[in-house]
Amino acid sequence: MSDNEYPDEYLDENGNEYQEEKPEQERGELKPCPFCGSKNTTLDYFEISCPQELGTLVLCGDCGSYSTVDRWNTRPIEDALNKRIAELEEFIGKLIEAGESEDSPMPAVWLELVNDWKEREG
Repeated sequence: MSDNEYPDEYLDENGNEYQEEKPEQERGELKPCPFCGSKNTTLDYFEISCPQELGTLVLCGDCGSYSTVDRWNTRPIEDALNKRIAELEEFIGKLIEAGESEDSPMPAVWLELVNDWKEREG
């Protein structure tokens, strides 16, 4: 057997080498627990109507909460807040640029606020 040949058990159905699987969290498929924020989650499979039909639950290893994957990852309020935060950060960036221009009509108090903001944001 040469260096680039693998036994059949290391090949997929197309004859390609299996890729190392990453946990769902690393692949970005699962969000942290919606109740405690933990990333210590696992998938559990359960029988729906017969052994051939399985459902999937996400289980939190820290607080014990569980849900289906779709519901686990659905966070409409969090998603809306993150979108709004991004919009406000963009707006603040534009205000800072406007206040920093040499021909800025902004009063001194505005420039002081901009400098305070920059210090806090580091």
